[in-house]
Amino acid sequence: MKPLSMKKCTVIIPVYNAFVVAQQCLSSVLSTLPVWANILVIDDCSPEGDFKASLPAALQTDPRVRYLKNINNIGFVGTCNRGMLLYSVSDVVLLNSDTVVTERWLEKMQCAAYSRTNVGTVTPFTNNGTIASIPRFLENNSFAGQTSIEAFADMVERLSTRAYPELPTCVGFCVYITRALLDAVGGFDPEFGKGYGEENDLSLRGAGLGFANILDDATFIYHHGSMSFKEMKDALSSRNTVKLAARYPNYEHDVAVFCGQNPLHKQHSRIWNVLQKNFVDTRARSILHILHNGPFVARRHALGGTEKHVQAIIERDSSTAHFSLVPVPNGFYLTAHTPFGERVIWLPADTDFSYLFSREFFDIVHLHHTIGFDLSKIAAGLKAHGNYLVSVHDYWLVCDRIFLRTPDGEVCDGLACNNSCEAQPESIQKKREITFELLKSARRCVVFSQSSEVLLSGIFKQQFNSCIRPHGVALPPRIISSAPNKPEIGPENGAGIRVLLMGTVAPHKGVALQQALTSMTTLPSGIPITWAFIGEGGEALNGVSNLGSYTNETLQSMILQYAPHAAVLVPQCQETYSITLDELVWCGVPMVVTPFGALPERVRAWGVGLVSDNSVSGILQGLDALVQDGSKYRQYRQAAVEAPILTIDEEIAEYTSLYQELEDGSRAEGGALMRFLQAELCEKISSPLAADGAIGLQGLST
Repeated sequence: MKPLSMKKCTVIIPVYNAFVVAQQCLSSVLSTLPVWANILVIDDCSPEGDFKASLPAALQTDPRVRYLKNINNIGFVGTCNRGMLLYSVSDVVLLNSDTVVTERWLEKMQCAAYSRTNVGTVTPFTNNGTIASIPRFLENNSFAGQTSIEAFADMVERLSTRAYPELPTCVGFCVYITRALLDAVGGFDPEFGKGYGEENDLSLRGAGLGFANILDDATFIYHHGSMSFKEMKDALSSRNTVKLAARYPNYEHDVAVFCGQNPLHKQHSRIWNVLQKNFVDTRARSILHILHNGPFVARRHALGGTEKHVQAIIERDSSTAHFSLVPVPNGFYLTAHTPFGERVIWLPADTDFSYLFSREFFDIVHLHHTIGFDLSKIAAGLKAHGNYLVSVHDYWLVCDRIFLRTPDGEVCDGLACNNSCEAQPESIQKKREITFELLKSARRCVVFSQSSEVLLSGIFKQQFNSCIRPHGVALPPRIISSAPNKPEIGPENGAGIRVLLMGTVAPHKGVALQQALTSMTTLPSGIPITWAFIGEGGEALNGVSNLGSYTNETLQSMILQYAPHAAVLVPQCQETYSITLDELVWCGVPMVVTPFGALPERVRAWGVGLVSDNSVSGILQGLDALVQDGSKYRQYRQAAVEAPILTIDEEIAEYTSLYQELEDGSRAEGGALMRFLQAELCEKISSPLAADGAIGLQGLST
């Protein structure tokens, strides 16, 4: 393909350090350069040395390339202006040296430039170029291991309608500038110094004279991003943004409106539809996860255990095409979690789940949580689908008091509804009737501990098709705690023990009991206690060393540094699991826990500590018993080291196996969901965009 005009064009590549990627850029341009174009490379006095001299001989002597080197470093603006002044009669392309161009890129961009009169600049699609970014708008998209740059560029060209939509500004990673615009407004304004914002200023000066800034929606160019000026980027961007705002008071508003409305949504949707279809068709199965939040982005509150669990499945089970459905104000977000990132689609509040939960769209539906949903509608949709499983992360399905705590803070077994709970018995009964049918019809009911299985059986007087799937920890390999095998403690020498509290400070986690414990300075035997806390909310506890929050990467080192003799967990609820317990045991710390929920069964089964009664005196006595007998204490510590705790990868492998068990030979087809959404629901959407950048259904072009 050749542009009819065949106008002369010069590709100007400013280079400043990052010679390896700059050579990749130059090679890609040379391999795609039409005969009517030439290349100018200007080395802006790079501290790394001489760019031309660093190149292979074949590149140094290629007649299509002219090499210049600035005597002093004059910055991106001055370097580009030098090049544009040297080639004062041709169109120019300013190309960042951290890009990789693709086949026919220059021909296509010139066709766009002369597709109508008064085009000033042309910007192609890229992976990393704010308003020109695809497939995720405004984001830095990574293709690592997913597809080749050329294959992606071919898809973009194949799907393009050559609409050449107008942009509020060009984007400087690669911009085709017509000679007509340069003759009218000149080059970059030197006041923009080293760079950032100069291309926006050029675009806006041109727009003031009637020149259009357009997108070439048929061309894709890969952009690494900020390879040369990454250390200076924030300072340069901040300073020059202020300059732009002063010159063009409406600029920030216009860009914000463009980003909010996203006039490019049709182009994006065509690309996303192909990526999403390929995503489903190349996976062994497709699964819809239903939960109340996230799983990757907190919509209404911080991510909790359920969201992190679903996130781990999505991240680590690459054999499955994962989707999620979460409630948001006035509707739902349906998200495809693809290797290219999350594609979020807003669905209206009256979405019929009996149709959405179709076997044609999803092979399996995995229900994790129903907060924010109409339980009866979810249950009807799941029963219509038929091939679903339910995970019991907490007890919302059986009680509106999610942690099974009575109004006065007592731990409930799920059977105290009529004598100690404020909830209306009729509403609880109705919820449990729906849940009973939901669990009874599920292919699997996943619980994380035997205590949950027993509790559900006690409430419903029936066993379900349940399976116990313990959580896995995402910690680095075990490092044995440096706490001594035989504590050198005792009232006779005044030596004490170090006790660790960990997790979140909250009523259902036992904050009142934690506060009472940390006011104690000795065990019943007289042994002194030193308390420390790791996690969120430790400032609410007096008498502790608040070690702060932790991550998977930092937890072991924090525990090793503090070297606790024991840890105490005092939940005041029916915990369905407690990852915190596993994390502490993983780090070799003996435990004392309260007698509720899932913690006691693992502490007893693994032999890693003691289960006390639910009182300050009981816990202190437990700590005394834990450390007084040196031989027994060493057994607890050794048992902690050997405890059969799953890793997160082992946990997710079990879910992959579970999903395989639920397969029945049928397969969802990748394009079916999009066709359904377009055909059945588009007329219900009044706006092309929803909150948080989710796209509306009428943006789902075929």
